[in-house]
Amino acid sequence: METIICFVATDKHPYLEEQVERYKPYFKDVVIMLDKNYDKLELPYLQIKEMKNTNYSNVLIGMGKKLQGDKYTNSWSKAMYYYRDLNADNIWFIEYDVFIPNIDLLLSINQHKEHLLVKDNIRYTGKKGEWSHWTRFKQHKIDVFGDNLYHSMVCICRVSKELIKLVDEFATKYKKLFYHEILFNTLAENNNLSIKLVNELKKVVFMDNRKSKGYGLEDVCNNYIYHPIKDLRVQKTMFQSLNKKTTD
Repeated sequence: METIICFVATDKHPYLEEQVERYKPYFKDVVIMLDKNYDKLELPYLQIKEMKNTNYSNVLIGMGKKLQGDKYTNSWSKAMYYYRDLNADNIWFIEYDVFIPNIDLLLSINQHKEHLLVKDNIRYTGKKGEWSHWTRFKQHKIDVFGDNLYHSMVCICRVSKELIKLVDEFATKYKKLFYHEILFNTLAENNNLSIKLVNELKKVVFMDNRKSKGYGLEDVCNNYIYHPIKDLRVQKTMFQSLNKKTTD
């Protein structure tokens, strides 16, 4: 099984480059897609300076560079567009503030065969007080799935070639996409593609940056993947500390 890793990041960072080298021996390719544009950029970094194809906008509605009307683009849009014709069986999309404590953990999760490896698969009910971001989907005015809608945090997720193809077909047909935390799960469910809820991702959560700095060293262990840890210097220290313990 051939798998690619695409880190999704705002800018370059030495620890991201370390992670690329860490995983290169085990994956078909490991790259970093950036929000920020540079005049000159070398691998493992990727960039798309101008997103001329606006079909891939709005996977993070209202966030990123505004293109036209209500369409925005960012590193998620760019990564999904760049890999729309995936030359591998699967691709991991991993945001830069996701902390993976050891190599073996990701390699173990990667053995699963399902089309979508993700934290959750929560169905829309329409009940008052449920997940507030359903309004993000409603803003797109896409009446394709009825109420057969699902969501999950996708700060880290693995998406199959078949599911990537469905994303591209949707973008081509409807000239837009929609919020990525709804997109992957909903397309998979409505096209009978298998979904694996990965227990090791249960520590992937939302934390308001205004109220929390994310996980600290005292919070993490080698058994789970964590989000968010936005300071990559802290991630590096955590990785070194946890892996020192396992070798002592």
